Amino acid sequence: MLYTFCKTVPDGFLATLYFNNMKKTLIALFIFACIAGCNDDSNSLKPDKSNLVDPAIGIVDGRLSFKDISHFFGTIEQLGKMNEAELNAWGKQHNIYSLRKHFEATSDEDRPFTKDEEGFLPFPTSYRMILNSKGEVKIGDQIVWYHDGKKYFALTQSEMDKIKNSPDAVQAEGEYTISRVETKDASSNARFNMPMNVLNNKQFPFSYCLNSTPRKYVDELWSLLDGQRNFCDPVFGACGYSFHTSLYLRIKMEWKGRSSWKPAGEYRYINYDFVSTIILYSSPPSIYSPTLTRRFTSNGTYEIHSELDITLFDGLANHWDGDGAPYYSVDITGTIYQSIDGNSPTAPGGTACNPWTLGGPGITIW
Repeated sequence: MLYTFCKTVPDGFLATLYFNNMKKTLIALFIFACIAGCNDDSNSLKPDKSNLVDPAIGIVDGRLSFKDISHFFGTIEQLGKMNEAELNAWGKQHNIYSLRKHFEATSDEDRPFTKDEEGFLPFPTSYRMILNSKGEVKIGDQIVWYHDGKKYFALTQSEMDKIKNSPDAVQAEGEYTISRVETKDASSNARFNMPMNVLNNKQFPFSYCLNSTPRKYVDELWSLLDGQRNFCDPVFGACGYSFHTSLYLRIKMEWKGRSSWKPAGEYRYINYDFVSTIILYSSPPSIYSPTLTRRFTSNGTYEIHSELDITLFDGLANHWDGDGAPYYSVDITGTIYQSIDGNSPTAPGGTACNPWTLGGPGITIW
């Protein structure tokens, strides 16, 4: 049993990546943690239909409001299990100008991203549904602002305004990190520690079939660590801190603007059919750190004009002082297909164009 106490997440909450052979991609979390729970939960990513609308979620001053941190992270996990139609229905019931709405509304604007927009782009759909366009949410009686890898807390709007005027002068009360998962072929007994800004995702550049402007399909893995709180266990005399972790596959299309690549707004077909095994465990394991496994088959067909995030893993884990560094083991086998939808208003012509298939039946993608 864990006894938790609300304190500050320690500094240096960063992620580092490790890799092995083609069959598996290992994503190490550069924190010494144990894993809370041990099971093979094949059905863990099926949504609970009764939770599509949560009457306990309020709206206060343009922000969604949650009872406490458990309510917040529980909603993150529920959203990660929803399909596109369920997400849209949830968004209508909890209607704010969210990050998701902001990026959809500005996808056609040929302008540089603001610094805040650049920082918000990697957030998974679950967070984009909850955070407003400023990166804010209300948890308990506090306003929480996600900004540049840190979380700031304030009891009033005037207090938050002061923080935003000079965030570097304020001690943040929490940290988070979002990183693209890099991949590298290696021998089975080798590991690599690579910078997280090295681009090595799966992508296919092409000229748009209607007007020859540059586009590219992108399939990529992302990892998010969201610091939560410190705790101590008086029975074992050990201390650490808990955090929420998400691993998600992002399927998207981008267009080349004057300044950068941006999410594209054209409708397209997406079809995917893959089997994934995701394991989060410590190395070396200890009595505090049993493995936590997600194995499931995922398939779907979408007609969509935004990014599609597929949650592969969502849950809480715990840092224990002295435990080995935990990491994900990722094995994804199957097919991901994209093409521009010829029947949509954005691509009239009646025929899908610019198709791309990543992988295939029985082929390892990651």
